[in-house]
Amino acid sequence: MKRQPPRPQYTIGVDIAQEQCVWVVLEGPTQTLVASGEVQRTPQALARWAARMRQQWPQALVLLEATGGLERSVRQAMHQAGMAVWVRRQQGPLWAFYDRLRRRGKPTFVALVALMRRLLVILNAILRDRTPWMPEKAMAKT
Repeated sequence: MKRQPPRPQYTIGVDIAQEQCVWVVLEGPTQTLVASGEVQRTPQALARWAARMRQQWPQALVLLEATGGLERSVRQAMHQAGMAVWVRRQQGPLWAFYDRLRRRGKPTFVALVALMRRLLVILNAILRDRTPWMPEKAMAKT
C-alpha cells in the first residue's frame, strides 16, 4: 500500500499588499474557515503576528503568493517564528503542471506534493547529468 504524505491540519493563507496583509486560517481538507484578520506590514507588527500564529497553529503551513518582493518581510517573519512557509510564483513551466493537476480536480496538497516530487526528479537529473536547468526540456514529459 502506498503511504500518503502527512497533510497539515491548518493552512494560513496571506494576501500581501503595500500597507497591510489580510490572512485566513483554514482547517483540514474541507478548508473550513477558522480565523481571519489583517496585520500591518511593518517588521514589528509582522513579528508579533507570526509569533501569535505559531502559538495558536504551530503545525500550520503558511501559503504566500509572490508579489514582486512584498512577500519577503512576511516570509522572513514566519521563518523566524519557526513556521513552514511556501511562496507561490505564478510563472514558469512547473506552475503549468500544478495548475493542470488542480484543473483535473486534485486537492491542493496532492498537487503540491506532486509538484515537489517533480522538482526533486528534475534536480536529481540535473545533478546526475551535470547539465544546467532547461525549463522547456524539464517539463516536456508532462
